[in-house]
Amino acid sequence: MINMLKRIFKFYFRDTRAATAVEFAIIALPFIIMVFGVMEVSRILWIRNGVEFAAKETIRYAAINNDMSDDAFQTFAAGKLEDMALPGGNLNISSSTYTSNTVDFIQINVNYDIDTVFSGFLPFSDFSYDKVMRRPVVQ
Repeated sequence: MINMLKRIFKFYFRDTRAATAVEFAIIALPFIIMVFGVMEVSRILWIRNGVEFAAKETIRYAAINNDMSDDAFQTFAAGKLEDMALPGGNLNISSSTYTSNTVDFIQINVNYDIDTVFSGFLPFSDFSYDKVMRRPVVQ
């Protein structure tokens, strides 16, 4: 009985007909996860750069037009996001003014909720990007 089992196992260990399929099955899943991970990180960096661009343009606009409302600033920033092919619905902007050493400043707080491709699959898949910018007000 033991000799027969040895012969059977010896036959299966020498048989290499499906080795390529097994090796592919072992390597394919980590490779596919890595490719999608690189694409998702690239997309998140694109969103971050787009929000940064919109915030910079909005603070420049707000420094000249500081008497406008937060809704006007949000509309302006959403338009800049659309220029970068990003949805403006996840954007929240609030503005405030303050004086320091007799110089008036305007501050813009930008919050953008980033939805990832893996939303709902992982508990940490959604996050937000916050940016605070301030500039002196042009009189």
